[in-house]
Amino acid sequence: MPLLRFDLIEGRSESELRKILDVTHEVLLETLEVPKHDRYQVVHEHKRSRMVIEDTGLGFARSDKSFPPVAEFHQPTWS
Repeated sequence: MPLLRFDLIEGRSESELRKILDVTHEVLLETLEVPKHDRYQVVHEHKRSRMVIEDTGLGFARSDKSFPPVAEFHQPTWS
């Protein structure tokens, strides 16, 4: 059961947020074959000054729409 955390620069619309969450969940369904209703996603929005996302020498253009998704995988502890 993956937990996805999204640290985003504030300013996206509700529909943009929903699209990010829905598309990410679709990718998990297809690639990891998680159950459809096994969905744990948390969005944290930050001021632009609170996030530093720089070019790491790979030549990617960064924008305020860039975000580093974080996925955590936990094995259930119940039987």
